[in-house]
Amino acid sequence: MQITACPIALPIGKLAAIAGVKYIAVHCSATRPTAIMGVRDIHRMHVERGFACIGYHYVIKRDGTIERGRPEDKMGAHVEGHNRESLGKEQFHARPI
Repeated sequence: MQITACPIALPIGKLAAIAGVKYIAVHCSATRPTAIMGVRDIHRMHVERGFACIGYHYVIKRDGTIERGRPEDKMGAHVEGHNRESLGKEQFHARPI
């Protein structure tokens, strides 16, 4: 499994440190089966919602490629009430379910 570097510059200095990882949250996208999305796209959507940057630590694309989002030592923005203790991953289904 290969994980590619984050394709965008993130405002690392504005992000709080993570307290310690107890959980991994895997999110499933609510997108059309034909949607091809990655860190850049989710970053843009999250910034539009008022986040400092992408809220997830990783994005698993439809083709299986994994892109880094937020650094693992920075708190995510993906599970209200558990961001300080969890890593977040967004996964796009490879085929419609």
